[in-house]
Amino acid sequence: MSIIETLRAGGCVPRSAQAIATVAAELGIEQDVLAAFVEVEAAGSGYVGTGRHIKLLYEKHHFDRNVPAAKRAEARAAGLSRPNWISPGKGGYRDQPNNAAAMALFERAAAIDEDAALKSCSWGAGQIMGAHGPRLGYGSAADFVTKLAASEEEQIRAMGKFLEKANLIGAAKRKDWRALATGYNGKGQVDVYAPRLAKAYQKHAKLPDVPPLAPGEPPPVIAADPPNVLRRGMKSTAVKVMQTKLAQLGYPLEPDGDFGPATERLVREFQGANGLKADGIAGPATQAALTAGQPRKAEPEPTEADDEDKQEQQERDAEGVTALAADLP
Repeated sequence: MSIIETLRAGGCVPRSAQAIATVAAELGIEQDVLAAFVEVEAAGSGYVGTGRHIKLLYEKHHFDRNVPAAKRAEARAAGLSRPNWISPGKGGYRDQPNNAAAMALFERAAAIDEDAALKSCSWGAGQIMGAHGPRLGYGSAADFVTKLAASEEEQIRAMGKFLEKANLIGAAKRKDWRALATGYNGKGQVDVYAPRLAKAYQKHAKLPDVPPLAPGEPPPVIAADPPNVLRRGMKSTAVKVMQTKLAQLGYPLEPDGDFGPATERLVREFQGANGLKADGIAGPATQAALTAGQPRKAEPEPTEADDEDKQEQQERDAEGVTALAADLP
């Protein structure tokens, strides 16, 4: 199967509940710091839709650098390559309003030079450039992308490798958000990403920690979801119906059909309050409980971070861009 066929097939296996905690423990950093990166870089999930296709962002200025000189004129003429980065505010990503559009650009670039195209996208939960794959221990950019497209668990491991390789563990321990934003994303948007990381950290720090896996303990096997299971990353009418039921029970969210981090937190809260396993996945038992559920007993005092969740996600959607990992030394 070609890399294009692999990416089109989707089927990324969701990460386990312990994935972030385990990698963070191995790095000696707080799990909430790593969780903040996943939220800021990829809105909490490394794949999209019920097909679980890996998230990507195509970078034209990187393709200009990575494509062989003999092919550069063709790439520029096709609108797939340019010498300089253009910010979201100036329309640099207007042709990537969603993941499908980013994939379409990648496929067009791959038709010119597949290896250069793979290197010129940021991938998965960490939005790490494909060019970094070999430096992080993967055989090639294709090997890196193939493994991340298959497993969100691997995406989290790759983030840990990048933080180590970029010498960012100290900054992560100090929670030096500007140093982290610079080292991970580059100097271009430090004033944007440093506050986002800090706010995301504060939100996750209020949640209970997840125990990491013991050294050598394999992650739990996550079976494919049956059709009536809803989880983070999905967008559908079924998700909107589930959100509507939560809202009717007093849970503060606006039903939009997008199962994002805020919805996942409220599902966890509902499950905990109704004697269910609080995994944030709305399976048959959770959905049945929602139908006959009790109103929310007490609403926690709202925080500025909670109130701004949806606004921030809308800003990211409007920009059409998530952060990408900076160049490694």
